[in-house]
Amino acid sequence: MARADARIIGWGGLYDDPFDPGWGVEVGYYFDPAAWGHGFATELVAAAVSLADNVLRLPELRAFAHPENVGSRRVLEKTGFTCPLTENAVLRIVGHARYANSPGTPAAVAPLMTSLCALPGHVFWPDDTSLLDAGKFDPARLLNASQITDSYLLALACTRGGKLATFDRRLIADAVVNGAQGLHLIT
Repeated sequence: MARADARIIGWGGLYDDPFDPGWGVEVGYYFDPAAWGHGFATELVAAAVSLADNVLRLPELRAFAHPENVGSRRVLEKTGFTCPLTENAVLRIVGHARYANSPGTPAAVAPLMTSLCALPGHVFWPDDTSLLDAGKFDPARLLNASQITDSYLLALACTRGGKLATFDRRLIADAVVNGAQGLHLIT
C-alpha cells in the first residue's frame, strides 16, 4: 500500500504453494509496474526473509525469478539469494573428506558459505544456461560425467562476464565457448 494515498500497489510475502504441496515455503510478490524501481520489492523480500529466519526459523526458503526479469533478479541479489547449483557444488566439493583443507562435512561448510554470500560483492546468477546450448558448449568436448558441473559453472561465469576460480587443472576449458577467458586456475 502506498503511504501517500493508501492505494494498493502490490502484494507479497511467504507462502506454501497449494498447487505444489511439499515444495516448501517461497517468497512471492507482485507490484504494479508504476511502483517498480522504488525499492518496494526489496523491502518486502527482506522483511519476508527476516520473518522466515528470525521468527519462523524455517530451514530453507525459496525464491524464483524468470531469467529475463532483471528487476526481480536484482531484488534476489540484494536480499541474499544465490545460484542454487553453485551453492550445491560448493557444499559437495568443499565438504568432501578428500578436499584439501576442508573444514569438514557439508554441514560445516554451509555457515561459511552463508557468510561469503553476505559480502557486498556477492552477485546472484540465475541458473539459465543449458548444457544443450550449442552456442555455449561443445558437446563433443564433454568427455565424462565428472566434468559436467564444472563445465556448467564455467559457462555460467562466461555468460555473466565473471570467472570460475578452481584448483582443477583437468577442467576442459574448450568444452565451453570462450572458456579459457572465464577460467581462473588457483595456484
